[in-house]
Amino acid sequence: MAKVFFPSCKAVASYPEASKKLAAYLKDKYQIDPIGCCKVKGKMLNDDDQAILVCLNCSRVLEGNQQEFIWNIIDQDDNFIFHDYHGIQMTLQDCHLANNKQEVKKAIRSLMKKMNIDIVENEALNDHCPSYEIAGYHLKQKLTEEEKKAYFTNKYNKATTDVIVSYCKYCNDGVLFSNKQGKHILELLFPIK
Repeated sequence: MAKVFFPSCKAVASYPEASKKLAAYLKDKYQIDPIGCCKVKGKMLNDDDQAILVCLNCSRVLEGNQQEFIWNIIDQDDNFIFHDYHGIQMTLQDCHLANNKQEVKKAIRSLMKKMNIDIVENEALNDHCPSYEIAGYHLKQKLTEEEKKAYFTNKYNKATTDVIVSYCKYCNDGVLFSNKQGKHILELLFPIK
């Protein structure tokens, strides 16, 4: 069985430095290189190969293949050096695509605790998909930049922390349209110094 790392094209584009550090971690620790885009390279997987994933959308594309999320791998690594965020409170934005992936949710919470982050749960934020709202797929007319800002500022104004953490690039995009600071878990695990 080969382990194949799909780094998420969207995550690499949005978080290039953290993505490079993640790729270096997998190469150094497990001798696994990133293979590229799940839509293109996923067709090359054999039945006994395991896809290592960052992205919940990649998980949907590779449905039917064996999968493991990088969050579980890092969480189980006793030698991983976690950045200390000194007990700062951060709201956790779960992605609705993780609703049937309890192991991902559990690993994310464990990682945040290991980074000394005081997690503020906000279940009211979990049943939406900013990607649809940002792109306007469900709308007859797409939202303008001003409408997106107003929409997401209203959506996140009840969050009690300034920082909202997600593990979905699209969820993080929604936060970034608001008046809150969005952080992808990848940025917290592999901070730029």
